[in-house]
Amino acid sequence: MSVSHAPPMVTVGWYPGPMDQRLQPRRPLLGVALAGGRATWHVVVRWVVIGFAALSALLMATERHRVCHAWGSCDASDWGEPHTLASDVGALPFVMLALVVALQLAGYRRGLLGSVFAALGAALAAVVAFGVAAFAHFLSHVDGGGGAVLFAFLAFLVTLAQLVLEPILFVGMRRALERDDPRFPRAAVIQR
Repeated sequence: MSVSHAPPMVTVGWYPGPMDQRLQPRRPLLGVALAGGRATWHVVVRWVVIGFAALSALLMATERHRVCHAWGSCDASDWGEPHTLASDVGALPFVMLALVVALQLAGYRRGLLGSVFAALGAALAAVVAFGVAAFAHFLSHVDGGGGAVLFAFLAFLVTLAQLVLEPILFVGMRRALERDDPRFPRAAVIQR
C-alpha cells in the first residue's frame, strides 16, 4: 500500500497514537439476535429440555415402583406396596420441573444474557428435581420407577450443554453479521 492510499489517520483523545477512522467498534454481543440455523438450534435445545422436564414430571406422577429396605437380598415379603414417586417426594420436584419449563420459555426470545441466565436457572432447578427424585430411596432396593429420575437427569445434562451452546451461537452470529456487513471491517488498529 502506498502512502497516498493509506487510510486517514487522526489522533483520538483516549488513544495515545493515530487511529484509522474507517474502523468501527465491534457490534455489541448483547445486542445480537440469532437467525437461521443458530436460531433453530436455540429453539430446539429449549424444547428438548422442556420435553425432558415434562416427561419426568409425568413419570413421577404415574410410574409405580416398590421398595425393599432390607439389607442383602430381598424376599417377597420384604417388598413394600407399589406406589408413585410423587407419594415419596411430595411437590418439590414438580415445582422445580415447572420452574425449568418456565425459565426455558422465558429465555426463548432473549438475547445472550437472558438465554444464559435462563439456562443457568433451569440447570439449578433440574439438578434439585433430579437430586430429590434420585435420593428418595437412597440405599434401598427399588423395583421400577427409574424413568422419572432418568428424564430429570437428562434435562439437567441438556441445560448444562445449553450453558456452553448459547454463547457459541451468539458469538458465531456476530461473526456472521460482521463478515457480511462492510461497516465492520476485520482489520486491526494500526499504530505507525
